[in-house]
Amino acid sequence: MRVPRSDTAAVWLPPPLLAAVTLAVGLLLDWLFPVFVLTVLLTHSTRIALGLLLMTAGVALAIVAERQFHRLGTPVPPWKPTQALATGGIYAYVRN
Repeated sequence: MRVPRSDTAAVWLPPPLLAAVTLAVGLLLDWLFPVFVLTVLLTHSTRIALGLLLMTAGVALAIVAERQFHRLGTPVPPWKPTQALATGGIYAYVRN
């Protein structure tokens, strides 16, 4: 029996939903098992600055990745058919 070929990524959970689930699990674990290491090692303003820096880096990475997809003419949503394989730019270093 021949298996039909699909030209999609076969994503079972959209990445934004996967990120939301990961965040929810992290918050639940923090509530169940609080860790006070960062409050002892870093001041509140340092933790806020570090968090903002990491969020800015994440948003910048997402923008660079999305622009690469648009340059190739392939859709960003993983459930849509792929038009081209991204192997240059940021995708020369990361896959996801």
